[in-house]
Amino acid sequence: MKLDFITIGNIYIETFYNTENSRIIDFKERITGECLNIAINGSILKAKTGIVASVGRDAYGITELLEKYSIDYSNLILSKEKTGRIIKVNKEYIFEGANKFLSFEPEVLKKTRIIHVCDNVSIAKKIMMMERNCILSTSLETEADIIFSAKEGPGTRIVLGEKIKFGDKVYDADFRKKGKSVFIAAFLTRYSKTQNFDSSIRYGISAMKASKNEILGDSNG
Repeated sequence: MKLDFITIGNIYIETFYNTENSRIIDFKERITGECLNIAINGSILKAKTGIVASVGRDAYGITELLEKYSIDYSNLILSKEKTGRIIKVNKEYIFEGANKFLSFEPEVLKKTRIIHVCDNVSIAKKIMMMERNCILSTSLETEADIIFSAKEGPGTRIVLGEKIKFGDKVYDADFRKKGKSVFIAAFLTRYSKTQNFDSSIRYGISAMKASKNEILGDSNG
């Protein structure tokens, strides 16, 4: 049975530090990444989702998290490098780590109706040139069957701004950057079943409006 969609992209362990007088007084840590957030949101919306990402052995709890949301992680890459890190203390620091070894096997394309690429333009371009039966979508500025973009341009794209635009249609939506993964996940969930842009965009808007954070139902934002 085919998955509704698979996401490909970077995963990070993100740490927020609270400091006072040059001392760390508290910190919060979570596993994150656009590809992970979209896969989780899709699963919450009852889509059959999968993920392709590269993590290190220090990504404690990643398989448990994916199992919790019934996300197919059979193509998760376990790297000798440490998992990518985002450190937030006054400013943001990024360590790419295992994300540098992100890759995919062409067999993945046979498992899904839609493949959604985050973060990696070279992978998106490679898939675009392949023979495949699945739809390629991306939030990157490159060729794809469907492009989610912050700006207008060529190709079949959904422009995510103060108002969401598709072709000559404008949808009245208060788009929030924090709601991007929810919108994309909801769109892909509906589009994998209907291949109808209008109903899929409206479903994405409804899900985004219902969410407060990057993950549907998550109260920790």
